[in-house]
Amino acid sequence: MLPNNKRSLYKPYLFGLVILTVILLSACGGNNNNNNSGDEAAAGNIIAKYEGGTVTEKEYNSYIGARKLLDQNYMYLEMLPDFQSMVLNQHIAERILSKEATEEVIKESEKQAEEAAKSMKEGLEKNAEQKTQIEAFMKENGIGFDDLENYVFTQYNLQSVLAAKFKEDEIKSKYDENIKADKDAYTHATVRHVLVALKDQAGKDMRTKEEALARANEAYDKLKSTGDWDKLALEYSDDSNKSTGGIYENADVNKWVESFKNAALNQPLNEIGKPIETEYGYHVVVVEARNTKEYEEVKNTVKSDMINAYFLDFIENEVPKLIIGEVNLPKTEEPEAPAGTEAPAGTEAPEIPVDGAGTEKAE
Repeated sequence: MLPNNKRSLYKPYLFGLVILTVILLSACGGNNNNNNSGDEAAAGNIIAKYEGGTVTEKEYNSYIGARKLLDQNYMYLEMLPDFQSMVLNQHIAERILSKEATEEVIKESEKQAEEAAKSMKEGLEKNAEQKTQIEAFMKENGIGFDDLENYVFTQYNLQSVLAAKFKEDEIKSKYDENIKADKDAYTHATVRHVLVALKDQAGKDMRTKEEALARANEAYDKLKSTGDWDKLALEYSDDSNKSTGGIYENADVNKWVESFKNAALNQPLNEIGKPIETEYGYHVVVVEARNTKEYEEVKNTVKSDMINAYFLDFIENEVPKLIIGEVNLPKTEEPEAPAGTEAPAGTEAPEIPVDGAGTEKAE
């Protein structure tokens, strides 16, 4: 909830790939080989050539099929008019960079993939319904476990290669640079809020702005008089965290939309503010804590941001220079987004069980 919409949807998910994404891997034997097939005819038509390799239509479709299952953000990419080119360029970037992995890294990637596969298989055996869903999804998208294994094996190698790009002193310098440019670059806050939404999760209108503001003011008055966030968040809030008193604990304020971020940064501590407006509706907010994270607390985040920027630059600026000749992408119909939503139409990947206790989704 409350994501900062200025963050482009097409940016790669990159470093920090959640373990869930790599859970589905080397089951059923795959060859952990990221190189092109020696039999190009069997692999399908070549759709792109680049310095050091080619991408066939079959390889491209296998990559997309694996991402549809393992990358929950992929569905949003399909909304973009040039999503095929973006996905192709990312695929090529992953291939090129992952080849820098050392033998030691490759062996570790294989080991981790095997362990993840074991956990995945055990979870599926305990959940027949999920197993059926995943198998049906794979069949519908024309992929097998070998495709998933190759995809995730590449991701393990890629992350290791990218992680080695930046040293400790570079990361510290970037932290200092960011703090100098924006004193709130690493500010975290604990806030409670009640969201009176304009639309429901499906994008359907719930109430007018006037009705939402009136309801938010009503919640504000009751919160001011009672301070009972647990009760009133349940009664008034439309956010998913209403059952926990509307709390966001020790969260990065820069990931929130601007007006909510401003409230988190500037509202006096422990004072309930009057309703503020965002694109989601009206919010009643109280800021319980606010602090700037020191370098050691956020250095992994700083490094991750540096890696993301490096990889995005490589995709957008380096890969086009390496592509040789014309690219012949498969023809496809552009999906239409359902009315009132930002998500494209299409089949959503099933949740993937991590163990017998339940399921998790990649975020």
